[in-house]
Amino acid sequence: MQRYYSDKIHIVLYDKRTGRIWQSSFIGSIDEAPLCCTDDQDYLICGGSFLDHERYYVVNGALTLRPQNPSRLEGAMLVDVPANAVISIDEVRYKCVEGGKVTLEFGLPKTYAIRVVAWPFLDAEFDFDYSP
Repeated sequence: MQRYYSDKIHIVLYDKRTGRIWQSSFIGSIDEAPLCCTDDQDYLICGGSFLDHERYYVVNGALTLRPQNPSRLEGAMLVDVPANAVISIDEVRYKCVEGGKVTLEFGLPKTYAIRVVAWPFLDAEFDFDYSP
């Protein structure tokens, strides 16, 4: 027997392994929630009408703010880079397996857009003005 509510129910679909939110939806009945998931997904019923998927993930069944990325730009060096991060420089991606300190080298003078991506941290973004 399905239960119906006057208001739509807000659910979040997320990856069971990482907690990464894939999408949020509104459903008419709580019985529909399991039908929205694939084998590697789970769902969470939450309040509110909007959820910033980039800022939250699911930990132990609860919506949680993603932690700040510890990466910092110091001169031509990235420091405190998490292990297994992906560093993008002007959208060219480089895998950083060990993390820690990363020395940046550039060929042409210009402003470079740098992004450090390391789940579950928020992305860190920097602009680096290179002029030899």
